[in-house]
Amino acid sequence: MVNSIQKGKSFERRVAKICSKLTKVDWKRVPMSGAFSTTNKSSDKRFFGDIFTEALEYKNIVVECKKTKDPITLADLVNKKGRLFEWLEQTKKEAQGIDWILVFGWNNSKIFYITPKEKVVKIMNLHNAINIGEYWFGLFE
Repeated sequence: MVNSIQKGKSFERRVAKICSKLTKVDWKRVPMSGAFSTTNKSSDKRFFGDIFTEALEYKNIVVECKKTKDPITLADLVNKKGRLFEWLEQTKKEAQGIDWILVFGWNNSKIFYITPKEKVVKIMNLHNAINIGEYWFGLFE
């Protein structure tokens, strides 16, 4: 059986492949899964999230990845104390004021994204985005 750390790494690699396909540049997992910048006290914005690219046009976008066993429900979308809002707060903190996108999914689901900036949707070449309140949301494909 695959443990949660391996599942998380696998999900990050999958997200990196999708980012590479969408943007036509190479994306990779951040060493130590996003803890690199904290542990090494790095101010390099590329390492604030879970995946990164050397391409300069994406240097100010933090990509945070979250995979869970249990589905995100409609209740999660409106519960300010739920998982999704916890992930959003963590992503905002990790991004330290620069643009970000949270990419998430659960077992046997499609992959979704949420970001507060339409410009992130455009630069990442994402399609079928919908605006819900202060966020842009859609399938990450």
